[in-house]
Amino acid sequence: MRVKVATEFNKILRAHLKSEGMTQKMLAEFADIPETTFNRWLQHNKQPSMSDACKVAKVLRVTLNDLIPPEIYK
Repeated sequence: MRVKVATEFNKILRAHLKSEGMTQKMLAEFADIPETTFNRWLQHNKQPSMSDACKVAKVLRVTLNDLIPPEIYK
């Protein structure tokens, strides 16, 4: 289950980065999250903590459900 959530989060995060014209480094700085953490999410399909996901959602001006849709838990 965690791998599925992490994989979907990875895809959604990449799409938001692209649409916003942001790099992972920029988002990491704005969200005050270490860039190495972003590398784990994007390169190794690791699931973010809820607090980190909330920080990212706030910077991207989206809801947490936009980043981690509830239906991926089914």
